[in-house]
Amino acid sequence: MDKLTFILSKCFQLTGVSISLYQDGEMIFGVGTDDFYPIRDTKGFRQKLVQTAQNKEVPLIGRDMHKVMFACIESGDSFCFFGPVAAEHLNRIEVHRFYFDMGMRKGMEKQVPFLPLSRFLACVEIIAAELTGQTYTDEEILAANAIRDEAELPGEKKKSLQRPDIMEETAHHTYMEERRLLDCVREGCVEEALRMNARMDAEIGMMSKNETEQCRKLATVAIALSVHAAIEGGISPADAYQISDDFLQKLDTCRDVSELIALRNQAVREITTKVHDRLMRKKSSSYVERCCDYVNKNYRNKIYLTKIASELGISPSYLSRLFAKEMGVTLQDYVVQIRVEHAANLLTFSNESISTISDYVNFPSQSYFGKMFLRYKNMTPREYREVHKPKEF
Repeated sequence: MDKLTFILSKCFQLTGVSISLYQDGEMIFGVGTDDFYPIRDTKGFRQKLVQTAQNKEVPLIGRDMHKVMFACIESGDSFCFFGPVAAEHLNRIEVHRFYFDMGMRKGMEKQVPFLPLSRFLACVEIIAAELTGQTYTDEEILAANAIRDEAELPGEKKKSLQRPDIMEETAHHTYMEERRLLDCVREGCVEEALRMNARMDAEIGMMSKNETEQCRKLATVAIALSVHAAIEGGISPADAYQISDDFLQKLDTCRDVSELIALRNQAVREITTKVHDRLMRKKSSSYVERCCDYVNKNYRNKIYLTKIASELGISPSYLSRLFAKEMGVTLQDYVVQIRVEHAANLLTFSNESISTISDYVNFPSQSYFGKMFLRYKNMTPREYREVHKPKEF
């Protein structure tokens, strides 16, 4: 390993941010690029960054309308890409919109790594010094990229940011601390998850001048992060989102900080305990478990019993009987339930139209979506949105 790839590997190890090196249009090095990677997988996006970077005398830094940043560092026919990086912590709807607009239609969406601006710039400057032999200051890069209150990727729509101090390193818990919390939940370590959550409270940036509202926002962040980790730990999205919805609604009834902290801890404990219990006992056979996992990952696509059975190496009729026996519902009903739960979550936390949500979760028609939603939620999609929509939306 040469010095440059050593530096790139260490930057990834320290930040969790994807890094790739292209030469003559071919990727010759990459870390954090195994899953969906916009630089490689979004048609025309890399070329747009390259063209813009070629017109700059300093590394290109840009931020898109989803509050996600990328850096592009040029040296001759070599280009190094650092990103995506979240300039602010993104909720699951913002993460979904980013990946959707980047062209990802299937696959596992993952949280975009958060990095304070000062640390993001430091990594870019280290990479640039090794790749180009030139040194740059924060001020030079910010000025050349016209980064003041906002940064804009070429061709993207501008969107206002939060106040500048929200970017300061001292005002936020680090990405690695967030990862440790997620690991605790994912592994079912209840008490450790609660300890990490309390530690993050002391280090996260102020999101409101009102202490009670600050705590309410912290609790919302903790619940959202825990739910994502629980799904990765094997809890079904339907169960995870139901817990999330219940606790997020209860947050609105809390009157002071002590109530908010107690409810937040209760939510983290309950979510992590579900993961722990699942790891401690096997509720279903490996066939059924793998079948559920397939549905949870592919609910937006057409799902065929024959295809799943073929991948598992068993007959469709045997899988159908086994699934109904152990899950208490048919595979077809389970698929519908999963789609309804994802739709309910989008109705709550997005402003997308009901028809768009119906298409997104792959119902064949809006009327069938409404019929199935009413069956499982005892209300229409419109009624559900009116009842469950958080006040901030």
